[in-house]
Amino acid sequence: MRSELFRVSGHHGDRDPQAEAWVRAVDRGFYDKDRDAAALQRFIDALRARDTLLTAVYDDGATAPSLAAVWPVATFAEFAGEMTVRPGAQLSAHQISDVTVRATHRRRGLLRSMMEASLARAVAAERPVAVLTASEASIYGRFGFAPSAYQVPLRLKVEHGLALRPEAKAFAAAADWRVEELLPRDMEPIHDHVFAAFHQQSTGSVSRAWDDLQRVTGRWAPDGYGAAEDLRAYACFDADGTPVAFATARFGGWDKDPKELQILDFVAADPAAELALWEHLGAHDLVEVLTFSRARVDDPLRWALANPRDLTTKSVEDSVWIRVLDVPQVLAAVDWAADGSVVLAVEDALGYADGRWALTVQGGTARVVEDDAADAGPEVAMSVDTLGALATGAMQPWQAAAVGRVQADPEALLAVNALFGDRRAPMNHTFF
Repeated sequence: MRSELFRVSGHHGDRDPQAEAWVRAVDRGFYDKDRDAAALQRFIDALRARDTLLTAVYDDGATAPSLAAVWPVATFAEFAGEMTVRPGAQLSAHQISDVTVRATHRRRGLLRSMMEASLARAVAAERPVAVLTASEASIYGRFGFAPSAYQVPLRLKVEHGLALRPEAKAFAAAADWRVEELLPRDMEPIHDHVFAAFHQQSTGSVSRAWDDLQRVTGRWAPDGYGAAEDLRAYACFDADGTPVAFATARFGGWDKDPKELQILDFVAADPAAELALWEHLGAHDLVEVLTFSRARVDDPLRWALANPRDLTTKSVEDSVWIRVLDVPQVLAAVDWAADGSVVLAVEDALGYADGRWALTVQGGTARVVEDDAADAGPEVAMSVDTLGALATGAMQPWQAAAVGRVQADPEALLAVNALFGDRRAPMNHTFF
């Protein structure tokens, strides 16, 4: 097997045959349909815009007509971004995407070699965390990843409009919000302003890239094949005309009952504006149901409804995974709930986070040093993936203890519970 690292060559709109073969291999790995030339170029331009480093593994012993003779048998992509670990605190993130291994070449260590090499590059680039979105949840724990944010698909009955409790309706109207429907092509500055504000204040959020903007503006359909001809766009503005929330959606079709408005993207930087935008989306004539596949797991919308049963969810899904690479940097960015001291004994098979870390929090500021002293404080033992989930609040210490993912005596468990506290669930609106 031969592995090559490369970036897409040329400028926007230029072809790159090596990258085209790489994209074809990715599509095959995710069971996507073959792209036409325009859709292929969109993918290439997105890789170029993110300055993506691509890994392609080739089987030089393969012969025609095998696909292994023309396309890579394994693919891997990585690029720089950032993740919010607490409101106002972002960390440089090593984003990983498009990981595939051809079924004919499984069990040969290709995934492990690509992942370990990529994480080594992340450490060399001084990126304290790596993040990815996972198609299969059982793959990445072995490399120290854990879910860092979750989402729920929701279904909201609006046959007679969104029925809000009186105090919720008053709360949504108090700031003189103005909701407007827009052409998607006009959404770029609105998206950029609102998402920047959301990202700054939202634990778990991962930065967006050029291709996210193409979907919000309708230049791309959600699947990247052609333009989104049926996309609708909405924005909520404050009294000064500043955008504070936006959504994109499409009508589910006249042949579908009940009639449905499918929300594709919904980002808000203010809870009252978010509620006002929900109210507007629920006011469309003939629409009986709103659906959204990426709502918060602790979304307060249910508590705003006159009938809480109007909102239903059926599943909880992970939206992004985190891998801690630099323990002191990550813990320094956590939103600590209390002062105190504890020793975190972290097990990391790859070595990046392995060790005993003495954590002291004072006035909300963390000091972290590697400390092998036996009397450095109450000790809590955990694996590196558990540490990642705790850092963003995707998992609480008491939950980890209840399933054996942390080992601690009662004193140490009380200390770590107090330090991490009970935070709002993390939220991510970026998929890559």
